[in-house]
Amino acid sequence: MEGSITIVTTDAPSARRDRGDAVRRIVESNVSTDTLQANLASFLDALGELLEAPRARSGEFDLDEVGFTAEIGADGRFKLLGFGAGMSASSAVTFTWRRRSPNG
Repeated sequence: MEGSITIVTTDAPSARRDRGDAVRRIVESNVSTDTLQANLASFLDALGELLEAPRARSGEFDLDEVGFTAEIGADGRFKLLGFGAGMSASSAVTFTWRRRSPNG
């Protein structure tokens, strides 16, 4: 399919559990590059708002780098991964911002 990207992800396990096992189903979906681009722009705008906070300091040290890890859902939406996201983070997208040097 031209102008689209195939996203492979999993569905959340169903509420039903057999023998204590949770079964996840692999899902493939085609998402248009326009949709992905719009979703990425929206996600980055939201992260940018977080970065507008005053410069972080701890004693003599300044915060120099901030990193976020996200995953892309089957619908093409970017979702921030929290701590302990587990195996779903194995194919995550990482966004890193570095402070510009005062001369640059």
